[in-house]
Amino acid sequence: MESSGRKPRDSVTLPAMTEAVPIWRDYASLPVRVVRVLVGAFGFFVVIRQADISVGQNGFRLDHFFSYFTILSNILADAVLVIYGLFPLIARRADAWRGAAALYIAITGVIYNALLRNVDVATSEAWLNEVLHVVIPVVMALDWLIVAQVRAVSWKLSLAWLGFPLAYVAYSLIRGPIVDWYPYPFIDPRRPGGYWRVVGYSVVIAAVMAVLSVGFAYVGARFSRRSTTT
Repeated sequence: MESSGRKPRDSVTLPAMTEAVPIWRDYASLPVRVVRVLVGAFGFFVVIRQADISVGQNGFRLDHFFSYFTILSNILADAVLVIYGLFPLIARRADAWRGAAALYIAITGVIYNALLRNVDVATSEAWLNEVLHVVIPVVMALDWLIVAQVRAVSWKLSLAWLGFPLAYVAYSLIRGPIVDWYPYPFIDPRRPGGYWRVVGYSVVIAAVMAVLSVGFAYVGARFSRRSTTT
């Protein structure tokens, strides 16, 4: 509890957890912490394995590799899982980061399975591809829904989560002409339709992201309230 008695403007403190909360919903319980660390460590292994194949064996540029939203969102998700598993005090105070990571990796899963399932995105082994685009997104969504929040994220704060994806699109469009490479076909203005096509995709994707961000905040808070009442 804050010693000043004040709460951040964009968060709502939920009812305190009690012994009635199942251990599988308690961020500080040993099973939750172990699962988070193990899944996060596995996720890091998959990213490293993919980097070794793409960059080390196939000669793919390292800066290109780290310019994929898939890789960036997976790294953040894995880091959140490991850090929250090792340091429960951080898990208690920083649920906004967990929500952001869950949103970004969900965006990765949705866009990949809707637009890129049959497109070459530099993942050379099928199981690595599925872990990066399906398994980790599902795990993060379940973590967000199952593990109760202590401080709910407001819809206003959830919209701030959109800053990173929008900055990513800007980065890709600025960098693209310089290196003559774009990470995804829907943000490649060299394709038919040019920049108007990119703008069209970007608007639709931004709208989907906004709905997802508010939805994540709402559902996360609702599930947490259910889990923390007696």
